[in-house]
Amino acid sequence: MATWFFLPLLATFMNLGLGLIYPLVRWMTLNHPQYVNMPSRRWYALNSEARLRSINPVLRLIGVLRLLLCAMWLFLVAASSLVATGVWATLPVWPLFAFIGCMLSSVVWLVVASLQGVEKEVQDSSTGL
Repeated sequence: MATWFFLPLLATFMNLGLGLIYPLVRWMTLNHPQYVNMPSRRWYALNSEARLRSINPVLRLIGVLRLLLCAMWLFLVAASSLVATGVWATLPVWPLFAFIGCMLSSVVWLVVASLQGVEKEVQDSSTGL
């Protein structure tokens, strides 16, 4: 019986963990930027408001990753129940590859968005905007 609750419990903990990352990264960006792993050294030279603006796309993409992860876990739980009740003979694998592909492309998008956000803020700060 406990194994039936393992997947939803794991999904809940992963979702809560990703939910806590958002305010933690935001707080660290404002108060302790040296602990935020940003790929540009110029990011540290920005003031706290500019750093926060540059990291906003990253924070939004964390929400996208959270949504994709929740959808994947929902599929796994629903599909497992269909297999267990005999409606499906096996669990289809292709949706999992689709979810993982979407998550990987979101991570690539996250890196590109963070670099573009930093570059924009560095340019704005150097021109005095």
